[in-house]
Amino acid sequence: MLPAVAPLTMLPREIVWAAWFVVLMAAALFIVRRLGVPLRVAPLVLLWPPFAEGIIGGNVQVILVAGFVLLFFDRPTRSWAATARDPAAADGILGAAIPALKLSQPHAWVALLRRRPSAALAGLGLVGGFALVTLPLVGVDSWVAWAEQLQRASDPAWFLGGASLAAGLPAMVGVAIAGTTAAACLIVPLARLGAWTGLLTVVGAPSLRMFGVLFA
Repeated sequence: MLPAVAPLTMLPREIVWAAWFVVLMAAALFIVRRLGVPLRVAPLVLLWPPFAEGIIGGNVQVILVAGFVLLFFDRPTRSWAATARDPAAADGILGAAIPALKLSQPHAWVALLRRRPSAALAGLGLVGGFALVTLPLVGVDSWVAWAEQLQRASDPAWFLGGASLAAGLPAMVGVAIAGTTAAACLIVPLARLGAWTGLLTVVGAPSLRMFGVLFA
């Protein structure tokens, strides 16, 4: 089997960095505007460390939070007031995209499963289908490494690990906290499902960096 070649590696690094920075800035602006932050103060909000660190560091977490906000929040009717949104039947891919990229953050998918079971399962099916289709290209080892994200994130000895409620405790404690907070998305008040899910995503994170606080 020939090794897969990533097309982006053929481009000048500076061009890729600049393009990715523009994408993250657009996602960050979408987040603040969708949550009702007035445009005139949006630059100040983007200087908040969870935003600034994610954008400057080029972290995909900003994209994941944008998808989360699109899933659970509607266009605001007034400034400084986020408008809750009931996920639609076509939102399965949004709910599945977050744990697909970061396995330790399944909360949005669980919340979607509560409101739109068919959409959540369809999204999960699409992710599984994508894995099968790409298997001949990337090999089994790459998908095994992806599935090991949760184990690495909850391992207190992992040198790249961030903060969490279970920091310094056995790995299974971190997994248990992540699972419990994800399950709690099934019982939190529906009127503020998005807000509760975002908070539980942060509380239950087995490894939390500054930009991860954006979910709250």
